[in-house]
Amino acid sequence: MQKFKTHFEQISVAFVKKIAKEDASNNNREKDRDDTTIATSKLKPGRRPSRNAGWRELYKQVLLEVDEKKLRHRIAAAETAISNRLGTISGVSNHFAERQAIEDALSSLSALKRISL
Repeated sequence: MQKFKTHFEQISVAFVKKIAKEDASNNNREKDRDDTTIATSKLKPGRRPSRNAGWRELYKQVLLEVDEKKLRHRIAAAETAISNRLGTISGVSNHFAERQAIEDALSSLSALKRISL
């Protein structure tokens, strides 16, 4: 009877380290580009956030906002930044974790809009 290897036994440690190193390098480059944020407290209705707005920071600001009037604008800013980021990483296969985080954030924003607005 043949013993099958687990997924982890099939991949060499050297290969995993190579992938991790490449991923860290790519994430650092993306993070440097994505770290430019805008001050959403100054974001006026009708203004769009800059293309380089850090979607994570905007999303955190939505979660911390207690003023319902500001919440609508913060949600819109976060959704726009997420949309821009998705456009930036589309076609790039090594952003699985970020795509999952974006999916979770969009789900939370949708629920928050239903409850609050």
